Amino acid sequence: MKIQLLPPIINAIQKGILQGYSEAVDKDLFLVHLMKRETNYILRNASEFVVRGVWVPASIVAGAFRGFKKLQVDPDSMTHSILSGAVQGSLAVEITEEVAIQGSVAQFVYESDNPSYCAYNAISGVLDGLKSSQKQHGDDIKVAVLAYYEAADSIDTKTALKVEKVLVKKFKESRSIIKSYRKL
Repeated sequence: MKIQLLPPIINAIQKGILQGYSEAVDKDLFLVHLMKRETNYILRNASEFVVRGVWVPASIVAGAFRGFKKLQVDPDSMTHSILSGAVQGSLAVEITEEVAIQGSVAQFVYESDNPSYCAYNAISGVLDGLKSSQKQHGDDIKVAVLAYYEAADSIDTKTALKVEKVLVKKFKESRSIIKSYRKL
């Protein structure tokens, strides 16, 4: 299931990366602040009719991927920062934790060249984004693992199996989460 993206957010994130990433001293911090600042600015100045759903975190991730690709930087190498920034940017505009996780993780899986390789850093980035925003809850790992696995499964079975292998190895609770998903 592809997610409808919001061009203003994509363009702002992409433009911000192209303009400032190479000069940034702390590239991870730069990326997180850029995502929070641009998302907040665009949505606060948008009409009240702009929907604040999975489209926002998904668009943040898409913008980051496009910006890094134009700079010829492998976005997969920035997995942790992209997802942490997308979650923090989404939470800054009052999107719920669950929607922030689902949108950013799903779009990351769709954009990534190697979602199984990035699975651990992606989930860690999401959890760090929640921690930095002081929005942690007991079921965050479940939501993140499930969103990552569901997105991989929507691509194809081979991708889902590779992702499952990594997630189960890195996060013990993943086995039961994925098993319950399959029963649905």
